[in-house]
Amino acid sequence: MECFSFAGRHKLLSIHQKFKTGAEYPNPFVEIGHIGPADLTPQTWQLIETVVFDCLDRMGICDGPSHTEVILTDTGVKIVETHTRVGGDRIFHLLKLSTGIDVFKLSLQWFCQKTGYIDSVSKQGVAAVYFFHAPKGISQITGIDKLQASRGVIEVKLHKTIGDTVNELLGSSDRLGYFIYYQADDTPVDFHTLADLASQVNICTQPSAKQQEG
Repeated sequence: MECFSFAGRHKLLSIHQKFKTGAEYPNPFVEIGHIGPADLTPQTWQLIETVVFDCLDRMGICDGPSHTEVILTDTGVKIVETHTRVGGDRIFHLLKLSTGIDVFKLSLQWFCQKTGYIDSVSKQGVAAVYFFHAPKGISQITGIDKLQASRGVIEVKLHKTIGDTVNELLGSSDRLGYFIYYQADDTPVDFHTLADLASQVNICTQPSAKQQEG
């Protein structure tokens, strides 16, 4: 959840849904995607807002951006962590695409006393990021051009190239890159849509000589 506080008045900017690797991976908690705004009912948005605003008040967070992670459970909203910073994993980019708000610019304007409280946040579509990942080994990569030409894909970035060694996916630094998706309407986007787009990129890995010897 991305918020901005104006002298103690908190404003909800957006909520992003997070996707993780899951039980079939060595580390099931690596983040591999975000979609915002999250497809939640107005009642759920309000519930999350109430809990997070209370947390910010109790922490004494009065000014600037904050990034709070929560889990929705059968017994309510549970806070995982909160930070006095902008969300990572390109969330700031998703926020700008889906709301028009440049949170870095907003921060400078607020602390330089060049802007005031934001009365409303407009929704300008849905934005998402998907992080590439593959088994450990030496990589061969194809299909990037096809993904770049896909409707809604506005940025593709790979940190690996053909012949590079891919590490086991144990943390966010082991991800291979990402692509950003945007659509101007508010039709819900799910993770399967992102995974289908990502499937156009074929990242093949084979064990290195050292792995084969082991």
